[in-house]
Amino acid sequence: MKTHILSDWLNLILAIGAHIDSAFKEMARYPEFSGKCPTLFEKVSTGKRVDIRDYLDLAVEYKLPQKKVLFKCLPERVSVTPFQHYKKTGTRLTTPNWWRIYNGVKHKFKKNFHKANLQNTRNALAGAFLLNVIHKPAILRFNDYGILKWPPQPLEGVDAEIYEHSLIRMPREALEDMLKRNQSLWCFVETPLFVYDYDQDEEDNSD
Repeated sequence: MKTHILSDWLNLILAIGAHIDSAFKEMARYPEFSGKCPTLFEKVSTGKRVDIRDYLDLAVEYKLPQKKVLFKCLPERVSVTPFQHYKKTGTRLTTPNWWRIYNGVKHKFKKNFHKANLQNTRNALAGAFLLNVIHKPAILRFNDYGILKWPPQPLEGVDAEIYEHSLIRMPREALEDMLKRNQSLWCFVETPLFVYDYDQDEEDNSD
């Protein structure tokens, strides 16, 4: 039984790690970001080899170390900061523990397979969820699909009648303008496992 469960965690961590790598690459290809970090954009666009060290600029741009998600662990919710340790101090780069385990399992299976436990798998999945919800094109898609949840609040510059009939979706033009201005969004996105509150970005944007 334990071997079967461990195998599940191993497969999940490997799949999640591969997804996170792909998500970072997609974010790096975003035109708005390419102008800020042309070296990373050039590497990804031309198919050159990249690793976690190359993505650090993305972590800074999106302020990943500060971002929190809520894990819906009944009977309460647990705050998880999946990229908290992804930073550079001087010349020393530190990465999240779950990422090191992913790489360890991928490259040195026998030495690291026992570290693929529930907590590390959860933290890796929280990291994948976070990358999926903070990328600007993803936010726009979520809004189009009605996935973003907007508590009632007046929207400056948007006709009241339009807002009244937009209880599920923010008018796309208004949301694009808010993202362009880096304004805080008072919405959140929720899955069966995680919740991300975009309102926390208000504190980030005040730095």
